[in-house]
Order: sequence, then C-alpha cells, then structure tokens
Amino acid sequence: TEIEKNMYIHTVTFKSENNTLIHLPVMDIYYFEYLDRKIRLVARGKVHTCVEEEKTGIANKMEPYGFVMSHQSFVVNLYHVDKITAQALIMDNGDEVYLAQKRAATVRKRLMQVVKETINK
Repeated sequence: TEIEKNMYIHTVTFKSENNTLIHLPVMDIYYFEYLDRKIRLVARGKVHTCVEEEKTGIANKMEPYGFVMSHQSFVVNLYHVDKITAQALIMDNGDEVYLAQKRAATVRKRLMQVVKETINK
C-alpha cells in the first residue's frame, strides 16, 4: 500500500533536547509520548527526547504514515500495535500505551484499515 511504502522509504527528522537532529526511518518509530512539556520518541532500540514539537504537530506530521493520537499524551504507530484492550494499545515491543475512551472508536477504525491493507498486499 502507499502508506506502507512511505513508512519504509521515508525518514523523519526531529530536534533532540541537546540540539542535534534525529533522523529515523518511520517504521522504526513505535510511538511519541508527551511528558513534562517534552516529547519522548520511542523507537527501535532507542528512546529520544525531542523539543520544539507540539503533540498536535507530531500527530499531523505522522498521520500520513499510519500514526494516530490514541490519547492526549500519545501518538502511536498503528503498524506496531500488537493488541488492543479497553484502555490500552499493546505495542509489539511490549510497551502499553493509553487509549482514551473518546478516541477508541477512531483508533479501532484506523487500526482495522491498517490490518486490511496489510492482509491485502
């Protein structure tokens, strides 16, 4: 699918808290967590802290790659969701990410689209 192609070939850039640039393939990113006015970026093998990014900005920037805001504090890569419960998304790295009740229907719908795309490829 087009989204999946974008995920494997695209890299995204964020500014770290020590003013260096972080370049990561989209598929290596599990999720972003807004914590203490900073963005915690959880990626394959490493956790980064980003600055000068708003959570809604990250959600908008990452939406074309299959990311969704699951909670006011989290932007999640749906391609890395392993399980879904009433209050959480279980990522394929084992992390548990909050799922807000008011966002659950939208997240489930988007997750089903990702599953269908993955099956139909």
